[in-house]
Order: sequence, then C-alpha cells, then structure tokens
Amino acid sequence: MAKIATSFVNCYQLTPQTSLPQLSSYVKELAKLGLSKEQADTLIPIRSPERRVNERDPIKIIAQDIIKNNLLPEEINEIAYDLASSAPTKVAGNSRLNLL
Repeated sequence: MAKIATSFVNCYQLTPQTSLPQLSSYVKELAKLGLSKEQADTLIPIRSPERRVNERDPIKIIAQDIIKNNLLPEEINEIAYDLASSAPTKVAGNSRLNLL
C-alpha cells in the first residue's frame, strides 16, 4: 500500500500544502487503483463539515490574539509549535498550522 500511495502522490504532485478539499477529489482515483474505501479514507481522511468548523474556532481565537497583542515572531513560532505538537497526528498538526 505504501508503494501505491507514494506513486499516487508523485503522479499527482501532491504536497503537504494540498488542502483536504483538493485531496478528497482524488478518492475516486484511489478506488480505481484497487484500494478499498477504508484504505482510501485512511490515506485521505474525509471529515464532516461540523468537525472542521469546531476545530477552527480555537485557532481563530489564537490568530486574533496574535494580531491583537502584536506578538514577536519568536512568540508566534512557539505558539505554532505548541499547536502542531498537540495534534494527534502529523497531518492534523499540519492542518492546524495551515488554518493558523
């Protein structure tokens, strides 16, 4: 499965900056490669819209605090590191940083 995922990522030139909506458009392509829906969902997690909105609220508050308090770059980097490292997975951490 790792070989399929690697060739798929290379074929479509996907990067860590590729958004979830963009990735979700490739789920059908993964199914054509013989992956089950569960395997495709593992590679490209699809979340309900309610969950994404709820996760953005704390990040929105953090971003507003950064702007309001005119924080130094070092302080912003520390906040970003804490935000990413508190995520359950690297993908979730990257998603949080993208939202911030």
